Amino acid sequence: MIYHSQMRSFCNLALGIALLAGAAAAQPVVSSGGILNAASYSLSGLPNSGIAQGSIFIAYGTGLGPAVPIEASEAEFPIPTVLGGSTGTSASVTASQVTAAVPLLYASSNFIVGVLPSKVPVGNGVLTVTFNGRTSAPTTFRVAKSSVGLFSRSTSGIGPGILQNVSPTGAVALNTVINPARPGQPMILWGTGLGPIDQDDSLGVVVGTISSNTEVYVGNKSVPVIYTGRSGCCIGKDQIVFTVPEDALDGCHVPVVVKTGNVASNYVSMAIARGGGACDAGTAAVQTAGAVKFGQISLTRIITEVSLFGLTGQFTSDSSSGSFGKYDLARYTASQGNYEVGYCTSYLFKGTDYLGGADPVAADTLDAGAALNITGPKGAKKLNKGTDGSYFLQLAGAPLPGGTSAGPDYLDAGTYTIDNGTGGTGANAVGPFTASIKLPPALKWENKDSVKVIDRSQNLEVTWSGGDPNGFVNIVGGSALSTFGAAFVCREKTSAGRFTIPSVAMLNIPLGDLSVLSVGGISPVKFTAAGLDTGTLTSYGNSAKTVTFQ
Repeated sequence: MIYHSQMRSFCNLALGIALLAGAAAAQPVVSSGGILNAASYSLSGLPNSGIAQGSIFIAYGTGLGPAVPIEASEAEFPIPTVLGGSTGTSASVTASQVTAAVPLLYASSNFIVGVLPSKVPVGNGVLTVTFNGRTSAPTTFRVAKSSVGLFSRSTSGIGPGILQNVSPTGAVALNTVINPARPGQPMILWGTGLGPIDQDDSLGVVVGTISSNTEVYVGNKSVPVIYTGRSGCCIGKDQIVFTVPEDALDGCHVPVVVKTGNVASNYVSMAIARGGGACDAGTAAVQTAGAVKFGQISLTRIITEVSLFGLTGQFTSDSSSGSFGKYDLARYTASQGNYEVGYCTSYLFKGTDYLGGADPVAADTLDAGAALNITGPKGAKKLNKGTDGSYFLQLAGAPLPGGTSAGPDYLDAGTYTIDNGTGGTGANAVGPFTASIKLPPALKWENKDSVKVIDRSQNLEVTWSGGDPNGFVNIVGGSALSTFGAAFVCREKTSAGRFTIPSVAMLNIPLGDLSVLSVGGISPVKFTAAGLDTGTLTSYGNSAKTVTFQ
């Protein structure tokens, strides 16, 4: 039960990185914090960033190998510990006075891919890489017994995962939004990091159960697990076989996560449809047309209560953004998609913007014109187009405390109209449009005052009232380290009035200096324009506060 053609070329995960020339003469350098799980890409310092014994890892740096990459054959054992001959690339790991050569699957100037030997002890380890007779300085990383990373179709660690639907005959097929699973169906989930095996990893595949404390969550619900162990195809690659719950709801991007002990994997998604076929009408339409052209415009207010570094206060940030793009069918099926109602997912972010989490699958940019014009009760504003083709304007306040204010509050109650003048030009033009939205009643976060210290090992209930009765609620929490962090997002119908955040969704949140929880109302309205298949104008009204995760 494998899907070998989908998995065999995983070593090309980062071929988009430019290769540096002239590396042969330089000493190899492994980047600090650049040793990552090859499926999740969880950054060093996050709770799930340990490299498990027997798992596949990727190490970034400079001068690590030849300008023309070398890849080992997965079908020939033993897997080599040197790629490129006697002066080629090799790597070794040392932990607790045990040193082991790394079986290498791929080597290039900028990164190597290898399997952490199962015999390397748990604890702090160091990696060195040798190329052309020169050896890098040791780089420290954490060796874990288990820390699962799940492969994704975008090769980024988020979005649709590498899962296979298993038919009653035993045939397997890749799970996608146009080939979803059905309740009660067995599934194969691909990852790496379940744990060690009792032999030299380079010698071949050892099929058998590895971890007995593995849990799989599909849409926040723990599901029956049939098998957790190495795949039958490749060293370091794990298969987790589970059954889709009989009461599973339809969804194109139902979140999936694996928990081993108190460590959660990265989140990926799967598609489920009780009746078969595409997972929703929109996906069926994209399949028929072969592509989709979309426009997304947002009006966002965030009111944040800050208690940080001895300072307390409240600030308001009003902003607006817009993006217009086109996905062909292949990119559409690999893209992150929308958050599903009733579920939570988790993601990494760069910087300190916990509301980040950009789709790793880029769309072709459509031209909606030089600017978007906003008219509201407090006058007119203009969102100029950026160099990347998107639109953004800080309407009022500042995105973070202490930042430069863009002026007094702007997104007060009332009706807002957005247009794009005469529209765009060229083959990817979006025609003229006008979209209007009346901001709904404010959503009130009812138990806001009681949420201060959040225990990540315990479920957390959030309650609210008001808001758009036909809209939705986003619950977003996150914590930033110096230049990155992790966050979770949960979505529910406004009419539900409450939601319980499962602890598994919070396990990847680091204990950072800047930790925030927000509860916000979402009200979308549709608009039409020539050159678009779908257009959405959405208002977001968020109430946020600084919290402490523990």
